[in-house]
Amino acid sequence: MKGEIFMDYVTGDIHGCFDKFMKLLKKIKFSEKDNLYIIGDVIDRGPKPIETLQYIMKQPNIYMTLGNHEDMMLIYLNEPDDFNKRIWFQNGGNITYDSFIELNEIDRKEIVKYLSELPLYFIKNKKILVHAGIEPLKIDTTKSIEENMKLQTKDDLVWIRDEFIFSKTNLSSHIVIFGHTPVIHINGRIPMKIWHDKDKIGIDCGAVFSFYDGKLACIRLDDMKEFYI
Repeated sequence: MKGEIFMDYVTGDIHGCFDKFMKLLKKIKFSEKDNLYIIGDVIDRGPKPIETLQYIMKQPNIYMTLGNHEDMMLIYLNEPDDFNKRIWFQNGGNITYDSFIELNEIDRKEIVKYLSELPLYFIKNKKILVHAGIEPLKIDTTKSIEENMKLQTKDDLVWIRDEFIFSKTNLSSHIVIFGHTPVIHINGRIPMKIWHDKDKIGIDCGAVFSFYDGKLACIRLDDMKEFYI
């Protein structure tokens, strides 16, 4: 329809909270011409991790980065030893695994292929959309943003915490939008709300953590409006 404006949204750390995710899509009035970027951790801990993941996989306008929980899943499935199993299951992976093994072989292979091909970040509207953050020590101010991001490793982008959160990013033109670390662990505040710093924005408001009054948070990139479920 002439005059319609379609939007770009960012969310993450859904952690199997499928019902909250559906409510979020309804709240933002997500249309087939909007785009949604999910910055990892769709699975584990919550009640419907595989249902959430399979829904995302079917949507042509929903894009996802690798999170550390997807990384743990792939590590275990590629090398199913006791150590990798213990690490993943201690972080809620048992819930995902129980649902995963109930799938037929075709569906399991599709999920592994999808997760294995996930990008580590997106660059959109002068924002870097990434699961955990970036390693500031690897930022070279003489290089372009694309060159700088290629210097980051997978572990930097999906696992980093304090080295990123409590340091300047050294980026002059881009803001980093990240999840991974619930904002209560950054500012200690309840109820949790999206955390803003000069060069970074944390959007993990603990959707799966009811004892922290956790919420599923989302930002609309076009005007930076915030939404919560």
